Amino acid sequence: MNIHQLKSVLVLSKKLNFTKAAEELNIVQPALSRQIKHLEEEIGALLFYRNKRNVKLTRAGHYFIKEATKLVSHIDQISKQTKYIHNGE
Repeated sequence: MNIHQLKSVLVLSKKLNFTKAAEELNIVQPALSRQIKHLEEEIGALLFYRNKRNVKLTRAGHYFIKEATKLVSHIDQISKQTKYIHNGE
């Protein structure tokens, strides 16, 4: 699991549409689908229910999104603070 996958899953959780999420992420839809599938395989849990027309979060997905949001926010904060320290601020 990496930060790129986490950010992708967060965008998908907001859009609940693979095509729209892929557009926002500037990647093609099949690549996003593969990322999500690999992430689900890695953690051993289905994060999204999906069929031809609908995408929605599973119960495990709701938990994962809540925790991933905190994690990505914390990583962003660490990056900003490190830059400030480097610049003497």
